[in-house]
Amino acid sequence: MSFSRQPFARGSTKKYFCLELLSLVLLTAAAAIAQSPATSADRLAEAEVRKLTGEEITAFLHNDPDALSKLWSKDFVVTNPQNKFLTGTQVLDNMRTGPSS
Repeated sequence: MSFSRQPFARGSTKKYFCLELLSLVLLTAAAAIAQSPATSADRLAEAEVRKLTGEEITAFLHNDPDALSKLWSKDFVVTNPQNKFLTGTQVLDNMRTGPSS
């Protein structure tokens, strides 16, 4: 007994096309929403982060622990090249006195 199966029932090609078109429209709308322009608050926040990052770089390059202490969180932690955790206070102390042994 052999059955002849058609991939789509009669008239379903139009339905399939409509579903594909709907999917394309929804994906395009989702992409447009995801790429919406930044708000003025977003631009202000980004400008502030860039300004503070520049200040941090300048303070670090000028070996200015006092400026860095104003920029860094009290909970600041870093992993040093020897793979040891240092607190912000330890990093700033090292900048002031040189690395401890």
